[in-house]
Amino acid sequence: MNFQRDYGSGKIWEWNKTLLTDEHIIMLNKMAMAKSSKIRLQGKQYYSDFELTEKQKDALENIVKVAKLII
Repeated sequence: MNFQRDYGSGKIWEWNKTLLTDEHIIMLNKMAMAKSSKIRLQGKQYYSDFELTEKQKDALENIVKVAKLII
């Protein structure tokens, strides 16, 4: 994937624009509905693991609902 990167206020921001596929929506839905969802962000030298909070999983579930409407 081709990520964009910017730096500001002491933070690094990265993003990319990817069209959602059915497979993406299935994966995101599984993450939102799981008892525990962990994500690993991996760079060239380092990685960071974190677990989604219930609030984040609720937000993800809303994103999946919208995605299902537009795809």
